Parts: sequence; C-alpha cells; structure tokens
Amino acid sequence: MQRPIIIPWHNLSVQIAKEKGEGILLRLKQAKVTSCFAGLRARGDKRERTSLTMSGVEEKGVKRSKGQKGTSCKKKSVLEPFELNPAFVKSTKILSEKWENNQDCEIVTDEEGNILDDGSGAGKPSQIKLSNFPFKHCLVEDFIQGENFLNDLKYELSDLNYTLKNNDLFQFHQSEAFDNVELSHVAALKKILYHNLRQWLVEVTKLPLTDRCDTFCSRYEHTDYLLCHDDRCSTRKIAFLYYLNKNWKEGDGGTLDLFNSDDQKQPKDLVKSIQPSWNRFLFFEVSENSHHQVSELVNQDKIRVAVSGWFHLPSAPVTDTSCPLLPIERGLPAQQSRIALDKFIDPIYLQESYITSIQLHFENKSEAQLHNFIIQECYQDLCETLLDPSIQWQIVGPPNIRHYQRADKSGLPERLQQFLELLHSEPMFKLLANMTGLDLVEEADPDVEEQPSCHSEVQQWSQGCYTLLVSPEHMNCLDVLDVYFHFNSELVPEDVGGTISYVENTKKGCKEALSLMPVANSMSIVYAGKSVDRTVKYLNSRYEYGFHTLQLRYYVLQKANQLLSSPSSDNGSCSD
Repeated sequence: MQRPIIIPWHNLSVQIAKEKGEGILLRLKQAKVTSCFAGLRARGDKRERTSLTMSGVEEKGVKRSKGQKGTSCKKKSVLEPFELNPAFVKSTKILSEKWENNQDCEIVTDEEGNILDDGSGAGKPSQIKLSNFPFKHCLVEDFIQGENFLNDLKYELSDLNYTLKNNDLFQFHQSEAFDNVELSHVAALKKILYHNLRQWLVEVTKLPLTDRCDTFCSRYEHTDYLLCHDDRCSTRKIAFLYYLNKNWKEGDGGTLDLFNSDDQKQPKDLVKSIQPSWNRFLFFEVSENSHHQVSELVNQDKIRVAVSGWFHLPSAPVTDTSCPLLPIERGLPAQQSRIALDKFIDPIYLQESYITSIQLHFENKSEAQLHNFIIQECYQDLCETLLDPSIQWQIVGPPNIRHYQRADKSGLPERLQQFLELLHSEPMFKLLANMTGLDLVEEADPDVEEQPSCHSEVQQWSQGCYTLLVSPEHMNCLDVLDVYFHFNSELVPEDVGGTISYVENTKKGCKEALSLMPVANSMSIVYAGKSVDRTVKYLNSRYEYGFHTLQLRYYVLQKANQLLSSPSSDNGSCSD
C-alpha cells in the first residue's frame, strides 16, 4: 500500500457530516488556517524568521506617519540636554566588588548623586540594586536625567519602522536595528549604550565585551508576550532593557518575569517580576540560568515600549543548550477491549465505503479532520466527565518548553477510562490503519524493530497554556500518527491561540506545514514524519474559558531498514 506523502501538506480537511434527508456526505473543505508563525526558530533560542511589515503604528496620543525611517518626524530635532544618573558612575567600584563576589547590593544617593553609605539613606528608595536571585541582574532607576530629552526620545522611537514578530515563542513588534537609525535623540542614546554603558559594564563585570551591540526597540500591544527563554545565542553575554512607560500599574501586564532553575539548569518557578517603569534600566548576565519572560500585556489601552539588546563576547562560550524531554510511556495495542467501537464512534465511520474514501484522501493529504466522530450523547457525557472535580490535574513543564495541565490517568472516572481503553485497543489500531494506510497492525516478523504502540495524554488547556518547539535533535525521528479529540472547545475563537501547528525542519530552516483549530467533537489525524515537530500557540487573555484534549500518538511499525537517526541540528542563524 502506498505510504502517505508527508510534506508539503495542502491544509485540506475531510469533513464528514450528516445531512438531513441526504444520508452521509463526504466532502473536502479548504481548512481555515490561521498562521501562528511569521517565522520559526531552528534550535533553542536560535531562530530563522521571516516577518510581516507593520505600517501605520500609532501610540496613544502620538500619530505616526508612514514615511521612511524617521524622516516623517516633524517634531524639532534639537537635542534636549541630558546626563546619566550620577550614581551610575559613582557606584562603579562598589558594584564591581559585589559583582565579583556574587553579593547583593543596594545603592542609595542624595539629590546630587552622592552615595549615602553612612546610614543616612535609610528609608530612601535605592537608585541601583544588584541581585543574584534568581540569577545575576542589576536595576538602575532614573537612568537618564532630562525629562524633555526622554519625551523626545520616545517620540522618535514611535516613528521607527516596526515589524511584527510572531512565532511559537513570542508576539510583539520590533523596530529596525538602531545601527540604521540617525534620529538625533536615538543617536544620543546609541552613544550612551555603545560607549558609556559598554565601558562601564566592562569595569563592573570584568568581562571582555566587544564593540558589538545589537539594539532595537520593542512595542508590546494588547495580548503580546514573550515566553520563557534564556537569551543564549552565539556570543551574547550581557542583555539589557531600558523602559519608557509612564504610569505603569501592576495589573497592566508586560512585566519582566524571572525564573529560578532546577538541578538540571531548567526553569522551575517564576520568583520575581519587574515592572517596565519609566526611565528604568536593567541588565543581566546571559547564562544557562537566565530564564525569563515578558508576561502578556493585558491592558488594552497601553503600549509597552522598551529599548533592548545584547553586548557580546569575542567568541561563543561552550554551553549545553539541550532540552529535557518528557518520559514517553508507550503501550502496545490491547488485545481485548470491554467496549466495542460502535459504543462510542458514530457507525458511519465504521462503514467500509467511508473508510476507503477517508484513506484515499489521507494518502494524498496526510491529514484529515472527521467531524461528529463520537456519538453525540457519548460526546456530551465525556465533556461532563472531564469537568469532574475528582480528576487530578498536574502542570507540565518546564516553562521553556511547555505549560499545560495533564490528568493523572490512574484516577480517571470510569467513563473516561473506557474511552481511553478503546483508543488503545487493537480494533482502534486496525481502524486507523484502514483509514490511513499506515502500518499500525502488529506483525510476527524478525525484521520488525518497533511494533505499533501508542502514547496518550488527557490535557486541560486554559489562559496562559502553550507548548514550544524543541531542539531539532528532539524532533520526531519515527513515523507517527497524531490523533486529537477536543472537548468543551465550542467557545474557542480563532484569535486567542490554542491552535496546533506542525513544523518541518528543513535545510533552509523551519517552516509551518499545517495549523489545526481545536474543533469540538472531531477526530483530527495527522501523519507526522521524521523531522516534523508540533507546537500549541499560547492561549491569551481573550480566552476566558477552558477546553480539554485527548492527545494520542500512534507509533508506526518500523522495520530494521526503516530506522533512521535524528536529523542534523545545524540550522543557521538566531535572533531574539
């Protein structure tokens, strides 16, 4: 039997529906695909991206022209007076000692910027705060003195050209590189960062930072975010952020969240949140422990503006960028099942003529979505069962790879146990084999290295849940059939996330091949070949409910000459 074509997929779905008076109709429907990716990353924080240009960006109260690279800025270009916070320079020696010895430090100054170290500064807010928890970072308040300068700087930043950045890890708008910007106040900030700040950082950290400084401005609007990552990429060593957001409140979102790490250097818990307040500067050392994120911006009336970038070392440090994998428990088909297929599955899908039609479609398209697959009464029963408070849900991490809830299958209600048992049964393997043409039936053959098997999870998805792409060496290296059943998902609109995206790892980088919405009472089947990975788009604050997914991965029978090693992990550039 012909093996299905893996890539490219043409985003077609099989929709089988009952139509009154006309029996059963099998029809092909162009899938309504919402692309979750303007670009795709290749490995860890190494990403290759294409992007969509954003035009006509407006900030509240500031109109932006569509002119080229700042030439539309009609405000006077006279440079307003400014200076660095005096405490910034005067604290060099103290901070250098504390940095070297991994000690925390808070610096309080008087109005002239003189450091108060005699106790007279008790009760006053600190101007500079160095902390080693959860990783080494430093906050500087009132980084630049000169309110008119800062207002004009923010105006010029709003006039830059911005590009939408949108993939599995983030969603926000990013400006052109500052190297290409010649506006007067932006140029003045560049001089501060590239010269004054770099020299100061070398003195404080004793790191051999080069002249290279990657700098841009980011704009986060409602529901924008940046999920957990560590910034490691190539020669990056010091990351910095400069915030220009007035009247920012705790409930607005957009905080910089810091994570502690476990014994394997993986992020564990969110332990500190930093507000992106006006004229606040922050920098931290990029390391295997520097896990952080930008929380979703939930205030619809605000835009979060930050100038950010990295200073670099002469050569890239040797570090382990591998990601831990979830332990996969795969079970062989159960020979006996207490429940017959037609007790849960609509009998139409068990008729030979329709199974043949599905297989013909699947062998050409490698995916299908079968609507009303479960008998409606059974579907409603399962929806209610999944809301049973006795089910024990556990958060699955680490957050730099995934964040959702998974049920403890040992204590599931009986009705759900029966349905899962059916999905793991030999009759279900045979039904899927007939629908797809895949080798999902056991063979007594000495050349068989991998008999068909199945891994399943009962998942709960709500606001803030997601999965990310992992390193290419962890991409699928076996032929598998992914099967999804969605419950309680009738109220999931297309603009809130929760879509399942399949990504192919190619020599030119990663590209999205297919995107699936969580359609209620449908069985979605997708053939995922070697070097194909999947991700679930972050569910944003527009979604107020929750839904459930039964996710199964059926491993196809593998013979000795079919087993291949993992794909190469050399995938080019990275960007953040």
